[in-house]
Amino acid sequence: MTRRLIAIRWSFLGVTALLLLLLQSQLLGRISIWGVCPVIVPCIAAVAAMREPPRHGAIFALVLGMVADTLFTAPLVCFYVVVCVAATGLSVLVARHLIMPGIRCAVVCCLIALLLSGLISVVLMLHKGAPADTALGLMVRETIVSLPFALLLIYPAFTYFNRITDPR
Repeated sequence: MTRRLIAIRWSFLGVTALLLLLLQSQLLGRISIWGVCPVIVPCIAAVAAMREPPRHGAIFALVLGMVADTLFTAPLVCFYVVVCVAATGLSVLVARHLIMPGIRCAVVCCLIALLLSGLISVVLMLHKGAPADTALGLMVRETIVSLPFALLLIYPAFTYFNRITDPR
């Protein structure tokens, strides 16, 4: 790929991610189902990592996490950086060694990203003295509510993005 095509591809990837972050902040953050709001930020990094080279996916996840940490409140400093980079690493492993990139891979990668995010939140809640059943219940509800939104919003956006920017 030429430098020009790489620049165009990354510009489209950045704009797509920013639109999804805007959707998270303006729409999904205002929806409450079973007492939780859908969270798609970790899934953005996970789905993007499915088709990108590992180094590019990690850089994208790092930048996405930093932007998300400045836009959203989180239970920990650099929460989204940690979650996005870890989700990217796991997604790369899944996409390269277990499941071919596609909708099934996206489901698994999103589920991993949401569970990773939830587990970190559970550990922080337990550290603050919350009951284990409450913390785990919140993680399960958030995962169940977030997964359909992530798959319906992120996978089609990145599939379309890959179709228009992949020279093959």
